[in-house]
Amino acid sequence: PLADPEEDDRISPISDRLMTELTAHRTLGLRQALGGNPDIAFLAALHAFTLKIFYQYGSDSCLELDLKSVSFGAQAPGLNDSTCAQAIRVRHDDWANALPKEATDLWDALRGWDRDRQAALFAYVVSMSVNAVHEAWNRR
Repeated sequence: PLADPEEDDRISPISDRLMTELTAHRTLGLRQALGGNPDIAFLAALHAFTLKIFYQYGSDSCLELDLKSVSFGAQAPGLNDSTCAQAIRVRHDDWANALPKEATDLWDALRGWDRDRQAALFAYVVSMSVNAVHEAWNRR
């Protein structure tokens, strides 16, 4: 049944301040729980990184992990045609085909995988963050 419109007018949403306080408590609880469960912490990191690498809008995670991946075609002519680059593309395509089409299905899919398969995907997504290119303007 639909709610009475007059009743909706009497229901007020919680204030921004209360929402901030409640979600701060939730954040602490999640940190405490995650900090005591290495398997779920690993899975949460894998989930966040996989979202970033494989899904266009990879922000469906409350983890504030940052993973950057750049392409290097402009730095060295022909690099994208190298054996190494081709192997990485094949590996990427293999993983893309193994993952669910929708980001919302990723967590359940990863939970269903065995530890070796999770670790292999973790190795791949972390490898995509490697950037050892020396650029004169970027003195890291």
